Amino acid sequence: MAMLFALLPVGCAPDDVLQALPLGAKPTTPIRVYALAQDRRHLASLVRDGRDRNATRWLGGMAKCVAGGSVIGCATATTLELGFGMFDGMTGVAFAFGAAVGAFLGGFTAAMTGTERMRDELLELGAHATFPCRLLQIGPLPIGDARLLAMKARCDELGAPRCVCD
Repeated sequence: MAMLFALLPVGCAPDDVLQALPLGAKPTTPIRVYALAQDRRHLASLVRDGRDRNATRWLGGMAKCVAGGSVIGCATATTLELGFGMFDGMTGVAFAFGAAVGAFLGGFTAAMTGTERMRDELLELGAHATFPCRLLQIGPLPIGDARLLAMKARCDELGAPRCVCD
C-alpha cells in the first residue's frame, strides 16, 4: 500500500488534485487535508500533532523513552539503596525494581506525550516547498493503482511537490 503526499500552494485546492480521479473513485479514496503551514517547522508540528501513523514514525522515540526511563529508575533506586538503605541491603532487587518501574514510567510518559516525528520522505518534501502551503494526504492505495498514478501526474501538472510512501 502507498500513500501520496502533496504540498499544495495557496490557491491550489485539494479538489484540483482529486479531479484526476475517475468518477466514483472519490468516496472510496481516504483523504486528509492538513491546515495551512507557514514554514517547515510549522508543517512538522502539524504532522506530529495529527498523530497519523501513515505520516509519522514513533517507535524510535518510544524505545528511547523506555530505555531512558529504565536507566533513570535504576540509578534512583540504587542510590536510595546505597545511600539510605531503603531496600534493606538488597542492591540487586533495588537495581531490578528501579529498572522495571523506570521503563514502565518512561513508556507511559512517551505514550501520553507522544514521540511521533515526521517521516523522512515528508521532511525531504518540505525542503522543496514554497510556504505557506497545505499538506494533502491520499491513501493508502495499492502501489500500482491507476488512481495513484493519475493523482501523481496531476500533482506534476500543478507543480505541487509530492512524494509516495510505502
